[in-house]
Amino acid sequence: TARDPGADGVRNVGADAGADTARATSRCPVGLGVLTEIMSTIDISETYDDWMHIGFSLIDFCKQDGIDLNDGLELFKMYSQRNPSKYDESNTIDQWNHWVSRDSERSERGSVNTTERSASGDTDSGSAGNSKITKGTILRLFKNKNEKRFSELKLGSKVDLEILNELDKVSGNSIVKVHEIKHLEIYKKTKASIEAIMKSRGLEPIHDYVSRECSNVQFYSECDRHGYKICCRHCNFEYPREHIPVNKDIAPTVFNLLVNIKDDNISNKDTSQVAKKMISYKNLIYTVDNKWYLYNETSGIYENKNDLEVMNEMENVVSLMLEEGYEEEWFNWVNKINYKENLIKELKVKCFKRVALDNCDFLLGFENGVYDLTSNTFRKGGVDEYVTMKCGVAFESNGGTDESEGLAMEVLKGIFPDPEELQFALNRFCLCLEGYNREQMITFAYGYTASNGKSYLMERLRQALGDYSGTFPVTLLTGKMKGAGEANSSLVEFNKKRFMYCSEPEAGSKLNTNYVKLLTGDKIKARGLYSDKEKEISPTYKIFVCCNALPNFDVYDEGIARRIRLLEYRTRFCDNPKKKNERLLKKYTIEEELCIARGLMKLLIKQYTSLKQNGYKYSEPKAFSSMRKLYLNDNKDVITDLLLENYEQGDDKDYVKLTDIKNTLKQGGIKEKDVISIKKLVEETFSEVEF
Repeated sequence: TARDPGADGVRNVGADAGADTARATSRCPVGLGVLTEIMSTIDISETYDDWMHIGFSLIDFCKQDGIDLNDGLELFKMYSQRNPSKYDESNTIDQWNHWVSRDSERSERGSVNTTERSASGDTDSGSAGNSKITKGTILRLFKNKNEKRFSELKLGSKVDLEILNELDKVSGNSIVKVHEIKHLEIYKKTKASIEAIMKSRGLEPIHDYVSRECSNVQFYSECDRHGYKICCRHCNFEYPREHIPVNKDIAPTVFNLLVNIKDDNISNKDTSQVAKKMISYKNLIYTVDNKWYLYNETSGIYENKNDLEVMNEMENVVSLMLEEGYEEEWFNWVNKINYKENLIKELKVKCFKRVALDNCDFLLGFENGVYDLTSNTFRKGGVDEYVTMKCGVAFESNGGTDESEGLAMEVLKGIFPDPEELQFALNRFCLCLEGYNREQMITFAYGYTASNGKSYLMERLRQALGDYSGTFPVTLLTGKMKGAGEANSSLVEFNKKRFMYCSEPEAGSKLNTNYVKLLTGDKIKARGLYSDKEKEISPTYKIFVCCNALPNFDVYDEGIARRIRLLEYRTRFCDNPKKKNERLLKKYTIEEELCIARGLMKLLIKQYTSLKQNGYKYSEPKAFSSMRKLYLNDNKDVITDLLLENYEQGDDKDYVKLTDIKNTLKQGGIKEKDVISIKKLVEETFSEVEF
């Protein structure tokens, strides 16, 4: 099937999803544009078997409708990416290729049992037993999801093949008489114009006759609510002037029949020299995990692209060269889909690079450039720096303190009213800008009160850091360590991140000491779900655990003690603040939250610069230090038991002196004398305590 790069689809759609899947081969072709819409609409599969069924159905779809299997792979990758927790690109590609091979073997042998081993060693079970999975599976899912759209696309009716046959005859210069063209509504033209098309080889002779001043014909198509027509980029030629009254699905077919007349020798046209020319205009790389990246000449960021987007870049290069006055024979080749596919293959070979992306720990990518933490400068990213990740806000270089910084500081001061504790928090957060594992620590964002702002602050930090941030399930820290070679998709998400946080552990659960040490100190190997390849993940990230009660570790030792820091969130935000630690709850708009994120980024960059000048040395507030020491004391449970044994909850008139509590603990063999720490233990043991 021929395809017009300027329009969606290939040919008009025809299929009856309600019919038995065995009749799928009798359906009429569906275009790439429509198939893209279908794959974007159907529900994502939750199990491996469902995912595999979609893959086999899509392969059959491509084969039955003449869609290139490489385009089918791009669609399958797009579909699989909608389930990010299970997506692994290299495994998706391997499975697709494996299924294509199996489908071909099945076609040669006839119906076979589909319960086999997949490329990754997983069992392909439930694949319709001894029957072939067809495109009807996908059509049925689409109809169930959006029956109205299914009807609009006329997926339940067959295309008028007579129209297509007549177009084939006209474009193929067959000897066809006017009275044999029954469907004159396609053209709405006179007998003379139809005869002119039949006698000519496409539209070029007509163009040359009516636009004699234009010596550089370059056709493109337009399709809007009025219909379809073909124009020339270098003159005012339009054909037909009244538009062809067809929809977008059949429009590409008309374009290919009238303009892109199939050249049987197009596959033999040179692609090597053309690919070199393309590369001279565009910095493209094709990586070992089968991903395209295009260098943005303005920001210096490498942007991820798919095959279809790279095809569009080819057309942009042609337009640019035309503006520069170039006239090359291959400009016309690029319009032909067969040549484009061959050129894409050539580009993949010439652009292949085994490079490490986002590998500089001290570069921070933004939409408009990169910030160099080493030189404290904002600049364009270098071609050889391979920065692909971006923060969630644009970099703003204005000096001084602006509105966004003021709003961000308002939030921070509300959460950390003590200046010393605020500076400590800023130092902890600003180290998330770099990808260097400087401290090998885990930070507990601890607040025993409700509505203390810790989750809100984590969300704004994630918004500011964008691609460099993420969340993970707390079970990663409380569960058993995975065995060598076991899949762990949660751990794969840590790769290249700089800020990762999780929510409250379940009551009574204990953190896995060895796993916390591993996460904070060493390189880790992880394998995603459905993947047979392991990734080595460096600890570029800083981990924050949000909790209302500090969790216990299964084992306490010096190794875990040095890895822990605490941030206490004492403030309680409410509608009617009365107590000393209470503040008025303020609700921010979406625009204000984005402003807070921008302000946080500015504050953290300034704090990082200051911290670097001080040799990355900063002090821990005494209150945080005392609480941490008590928290790490292995006698914590013993202290709680002593308090419950000697004291009980009283009313408003009852009280006890802190010195008495200290003496009780001392008699129980506890040496802790810090008043602040004792307060924390009493608050955690009894409810509604006031001092």
